[in-house]
Amino acid sequence: MKSFTYFSGAHKGNKPEYLEAAHKVGTFLGSKGCFAKYGGSKTGLMGEFCFAYMDAVKEHNSAGRILGILPQKYFNVNRPDEIGIEYLLTETLSERKHELIKDVDAFLVMPGGIGTLDEIFETVETDYKPADRDPTIGDYSIRPIFILNLFGYYDATKAQLDHMVEEGFLIPKKIENMFFIDTIEDYLAALEKFIED
Repeated sequence: MKSFTYFSGAHKGNKPEYLEAAHKVGTFLGSKGCFAKYGGSKTGLMGEFCFAYMDAVKEHNSAGRILGILPQKYFNVNRPDEIGIEYLLTETLSERKHELIKDVDAFLVMPGGIGTLDEIFETVETDYKPADRDPTIGDYSIRPIFILNLFGYYDATKAQLDHMVEEGFLIPKKIENMFFIDTIEDYLAALEKFIED
């Protein structure tokens, strides 16, 4: 079964559809028995994803397993021990990102703040390592990043990336596995296809 890291905000946003989407993604992955990592928060879209995931695992009696990863300084705020999940504490945010990025098949991105943007770009840079040869040649096996662009939330991010390509500062290959998907229905369909492949 496929494994995923889920990136999103610890806030719920200003539209109920954001929380609804997080709930649907958590339910989907939990019902499929996928392994999931996330940032360990009990609030916002992260919390909604986690609780929906756990409920779906129980309801479907699936083999799903979720791991929360968070810096020690966030422990008292989020109390992953009280959520009832497996968790890993790190010393720094950088170490947290390292643990979130390693050993998964794909990444799920929903609306979030600066931390979520940081995680997107860190993921791309981690997978793309052409230091030993011409970066325009070869396959670097960049894992897919499924980005839910609900209400055009990531339109500006996509536009910035396109601008970087146009201006010659970004190689198109580097972002070819970033998939911006506008609706939750299409998002779940893309995940279904990825799991089945």
